[in-house]
Amino acid sequence: MAAAQRRDDLLDRAAELVVSGGTTSVTMESVSQRSGVNRRLAYRHFESSDDLLVALLERELGAIDEQAGRANRADLPLDARIRASIRAFLNAPADNASLVVTLLRDIRMGSKAHGYLEKRQRALEDGWAEAITVEFGIRRPTARAAATMFLRGAEALLELCAVDGIDRDDAEDLFVTAAMSTVRAIAEEHNDATETRET
Repeated sequence: MAAAQRRDDLLDRAAELVVSGGTTSVTMESVSQRSGVNRRLAYRHFESSDDLLVALLERELGAIDEQAGRANRADLPLDARIRASIRAFLNAPADNASLVVTLLRDIRMGSKAHGYLEKRQRALEDGWAEAITVEFGIRRPTARAAATMFLRGAEALLELCAVDGIDRDDAEDLFVTAAMSTVRAIAEEHNDATETRET
């Protein structure tokens, strides 16, 4: 098997382990056994199980981020951008959704994988805060707080869809309505506070 194929196979076996037993079930030994290779070969591709989990996160979340990025154009109004992004996130295939939910929920604090998730989260928060600031004129720290709430809500919503079988179209509509209502309320309060300070 070619090196790239072997690496993908190891990631696929790690994904199976995550779905069936959580992230703690992913060890270099368990992934090697499931792939039918010795540990030395697995270590040629990944330094540790934590590195393997980072690669798995990059692969799974990267595919979602890429799809969302293609649909999330800067020339669209915020509600259309939010809808495109949440649709990409929620429309992950059912097996992928279970994997992503488990990865997001089970990653250990202080691990390399957790560091990867924090870096990704900050980048997404910054991007959404900028979009909110540009469209609604909300101060950056407040816009970032709103973006953080949306992103955490999106993760919870994916879990509800994957685990509880909530209809994805209904979840998408609910999310967009809640997000836009929140941003509009914050903008209105922000504008009222600005007017009060100016008088």
